[in-house]
Amino acid sequence: MNEVTHALPWARAYTELAREKGVEGKKECEKLMATIESCENLKVLLFSGLFNPGEQEQVLGILGPKIPLKKVSIHFFSLLLRSKRASLIPSIVLEVGRLEDSARGLVRGALSGPGPKGEPWVMEEMKKFLEKRLQKKVELIYKQETTLSAGHRARVGHFVVDASLEGQLERFKSLTQRGN
Repeated sequence: MNEVTHALPWARAYTELAREKGVEGKKECEKLMATIESCENLKVLLFSGLFNPGEQEQVLGILGPKIPLKKVSIHFFSLLLRSKRASLIPSIVLEVGRLEDSARGLVRGALSGPGPKGEPWVMEEMKKFLEKRLQKKVELIYKQETTLSAGHRARVGHFVVDASLEGQLERFKSLTQRGN
């Protein structure tokens, strides 16, 4: 099983707990991750395996109120540390964001193209297409994909729209190979 598979039940549990307590779980997770990413020593403490869960939990108990995190978040992440699951924190944070966005009818994705900036009209047309197809509000960011020579590729979760030259050539190749 991959990390996302392990993280998803934890993310669902935290999302439900946060909702019950009236806490914005996604914002809590973002604050925690911003703190972790800003401190190399905290990354070592949580992810290197050099510190035991008790030491990790003790540091979280001190940092949690200073970040500030709500008690439900501190307790949840303490349980995670006691369960020796610190490595799942980044994946849990991503999944909590996806779960909360999905509950609001929102999905996020990326539109890739060969250039450094996406054309606004292409972004808008792809967003309209995806919203109609997925029946959800879609937010897209643009990412340059240097492996594309022309066209675009959109990814929203597991859904992919490949309108790139490379995608068309691959489909053509597949069709011609089936014909032999």
